Amino acid sequence: MPVAEKKAPEIKFSEWRPIGVCDQGEPRQRKAIFFSAADLAIVHAPSVNRQNWQDHPEIIKLIHRYAKKVAKISDITTEMARPAVSEIRLVGTIMRYNKTPSLNQQSEEGRVQLFEVTYIDQGKRKRWLWKVLAGILLGCLLALIAVFIAEMMVQTPNSQAKIPFCGTKRSSATYVSHLYQAQQAMENYLNRLPVGYRKSCYFSRGGVVSLETQLATCYLTIQTASLGRQQLSSNVLKRIDRCVERICQRGLSHTQAYCHQLKF
Repeated sequence: MPVAEKKAPEIKFSEWRPIGVCDQGEPRQRKAIFFSAADLAIVHAPSVNRQNWQDHPEIIKLIHRYAKKVAKISDITTEMARPAVSEIRLVGTIMRYNKTPSLNQQSEEGRVQLFEVTYIDQGKRKRWLWKVLAGILLGCLLALIAVFIAEMMVQTPNSQAKIPFCGTKRSSATYVSHLYQAQQAMENYLNRLPVGYRKSCYFSRGGVVSLETQLATCYLTIQTASLGRQQLSSNVLKRIDRCVERICQRGLSHTQAYCHQLKF
């Protein structure tokens, strides 16, 4: 900030006319930012003067706000990671202008004043904290996406993962529905195999006894056929395996002959 060519000038605080915030740099190297018209009105309020400005929180807050702006252009804060204000002083300044631009009268006797701030470095920024928080948020987001995808797969009407375990009471309509679903899944699986395998099972709509017998018979046929156990790795067959196993666990007379030969 330009300073008049004078040696050891006598600064006189004859009036209250602070016009901005500056750093503690040497003459001719000091950086400053002037108050806006609105902020200048706050500083020059009738209730504020040189003796009590420190008692006004709004003035201190305003000075700190401008100090942040000054820190961005100051040579003093160039090497600081986190410049912060450690001290605020009211200083007089002598400018080479007869009149400061539309703000004050001539400044030869120190009638122009600035809030001088002293900066200290508070050290490295804690960027790691933001990285940790970002990682946590990203992890939560990915977990929610995974849950959403899983729900969508379960709720898909034709999803083969919905084949039930056939574990409800035999007298319930739900149990019959489970048997029909398992039967349909078995038919769909066989339709992807060669014709010979498709003809190895027979399905028809019937009562609980008929459906249980058909599932146990067909599953035994697949196990003993030349397909081998390797073919049973299908997720569909694994689910049907559980269903047939539940049927066999009931010890029903019409499925015993087939269940004794099955491997679970």
